[in-house]
Amino acid sequence: IMYSRLSKSLPRNLYLPHVRFALYCLGDRAYGDQFCAAGRKLGARLVQLGATPLCEVGYGDDGTPNGGVFFDLDVWLQESLLPAFGTSTNNNNNKGPSPIPIDQQTSSLPLPTAAAILMHNVTPRTECDDDDKMKMEWYDDFFDTQAPQTAYQNGKTFKGSIVENMRLTNPLWEQNTRHIGIRIVQTNDPSNDEQQLLYQAGDICTILPCNSKESVDALLLVLPDSIRNMANRVLDITAASNAVKNKGGVVESIPWPKQCTLRGWFTYCADIGGLPEREDLRELSHYCPREDTTEQRGKLLSLSETSGSALYADYILREKRSWRDVLFDFSAIALTIESLFQLIPPLRPRHFSIASASSADTIELCVAVVEGTTPLGRQYQGLCSSYLAGCAEGD
Repeated sequence: IMYSRLSKSLPRNLYLPHVRFALYCLGDRAYGDQFCAAGRKLGARLVQLGATPLCEVGYGDDGTPNGGVFFDLDVWLQESLLPAFGTSTNNNNNKGPSPIPIDQQTSSLPLPTAAAILMHNVTPRTECDDDDKMKMEWYDDFFDTQAPQTAYQNGKTFKGSIVENMRLTNPLWEQNTRHIGIRIVQTNDPSNDEQQLLYQAGDICTILPCNSKESVDALLLVLPDSIRNMANRVLDITAASNAVKNKGGVVESIPWPKQCTLRGWFTYCADIGGLPEREDLRELSHYCPREDTTEQRGKLLSLSETSGSALYADYILREKRSWRDVLFDFSAIALTIESLFQLIPPLRPRHFSIASASSADTIELCVAVVEGTTPLGRQYQGLCSSYLAGCAEGD
């Protein structure tokens, strides 16, 4: 979208005269002359409009040994971008900062501030059905905050029902592509203009998926008994739980539901199937405090260092390891229920091009289900495409 806007007829050398930019392009040199073509075109257009590069353009090659685009990114950060800001860099052979010695980890890296979670002030129940209509309202505000601002509805979400879910490709074909029909669920006031869909073919539909019961159960199995036994108990979440650090170290607000169950939060709000980033692995290392967990703490720190980009790419990226996988492999991590709300990011909506003509109450999508096998034979699926594929008519 940004490139299409910049491609319009604009006065050269005058449109962005005070803009300085840094650009890191992603690609694969196997594509020859087309390597990082989109990034190179964007950089050339910015210069054409008067912007000034802050440093040399970076190029990430997926085929680079020992880490792929992450290895190239670390080198570019250390040798180009950070010096452009006047930041000192390490000149060791690993192209990254030296790992922190194990005996200094506890003293030099403070524990993250935990979210404040309070048990509900009624008698805890052993079972709480999150599919109950009343309890689903706990999550409505969270759903609305995750909706993108649009020209149609000021960020409010529509609730829909599946009217068609049909496979388009031959069952013997490896790609499962499906036709998904969604009808908007009307409220008691069908004349309400906010319920009318206004779109054209080619517009996008934003879907907020949820995690499957199987994936939630699998995560609960690797958590301590003290947490797993509270999965269906009602929790009150105080305002303190909404303050978390984003990847830039800046505190941002995540509007978690004020009341929910842990199982419901895992299902509708938390991105438990996402791939932990390097900063997340460093945070997890803080939760290996005992002396007998030194080895696992050291491995987590090694995975988080820039010098360990190859380890991170092999362990997390190529093998699609999620939060559940990491917690299973690093059994020494002693999380609390508060730390879960602090560490795991929220589910983000996915965007699909609308494949139907304009309709007042129906949207049709053509969805290719993402699924595959990692180099070590691990099966994986895309969260939203598999969520849509698994919906039955009436869901």
